[in-house]
Amino acid sequence: MRPDQTQPFRAEIEYYRGAELEEIMATEFKQAYAAVDPSEDNVSDSEDIDFDDSEKDHDEYGHIQAISNLFCNRPECASVEATKEFLRQAHSENDKAAIARMVRWSEGIIRNYTEKSVGSTVVMESATTADLLQDLRGFTHTTVKKGQDYGCERACWPIVKRITFCLDTPFLNDGIVLVDTPGLNDCDPTRAAMVKKEFARSIFVLIIAQISRAINDDTVLRYLRKGYFSHRIGKVIPVLTHTDSLSQFQGWGNANDVQKDRLQEAEDEVDQLEKELEQLRANKRQKIATSEIPYRVQKEQLL
Repeated sequence: MRPDQTQPFRAEIEYYRGAELEEIMATEFKQAYAAVDPSEDNVSDSEDIDFDDSEKDHDEYGHIQAISNLFCNRPECASVEATKEFLRQAHSENDKAAIARMVRWSEGIIRNYTEKSVGSTVVMESATTADLLQDLRGFTHTTVKKGQDYGCERACWPIVKRITFCLDTPFLNDGIVLVDTPGLNDCDPTRAAMVKKEFARSIFVLIIAQISRAINDDTVLRYLRKGYFSHRIGKVIPVLTHTDSLSQFQGWGNANDVQKDRLQEAEDEVDQLEKELEQLRANKRQKIATSEIPYRVQKEQLL
């Protein structure tokens, strides 16, 4: 807890600044620009778009949606269709003038949020975690809306660098820092890069996933393999949720044949990785022992 903290739970929101903010806006603009088809016919703002139809739909509209929700108070981004028109008017994916406008808009948003704060950090406090997380939704999520209001709810997560939570718990009193990253499959390049950065500098990694996803998702398996080699055995810990959805899990229960095969493959691969890692350690120990023999012989001769 902070010395000036008045509630049990506190969040400190830090924004991107300067060159980092410029880089973030350039990346967001590039991704959204690529998602706009110049030959696309205009689509009514009231059209009902199903974002769950396919992963392609999610990727295509996600970047445009992020810009629209962030700058919803600007006429250029007042709706998804307006945002598309703003992107179509750009000369290229690296249009400096368009990106500079987004940077200025972002700086204005940050000033509005921080003008009543001490320094450049926005502080929120609450008596319960549920209330605090609800207050933070605008800084962590994009609310997808349909109809005339579609795309008009402010979401600031693209310009949020980090959110630090402060609470009084013995578990954290010894200097332990817990980092909750975006998902492994996040389509936003900024958040995806953040995941890789935190993964590389962490001491322990907990990969949390529903059991059905862990069985079928190549990304989860890839991070598990990468973690075993970079962090060593015991430093990467998979946490599987919704295991109760597989009745009689130890006997496989209602899990379908594909899930059974994938889970068995994952277990076999983990066993193989552990054997390979142990062999590498044995080879290293043997090499060290062998290199010491000439030194011992020379020492005995001198004596």
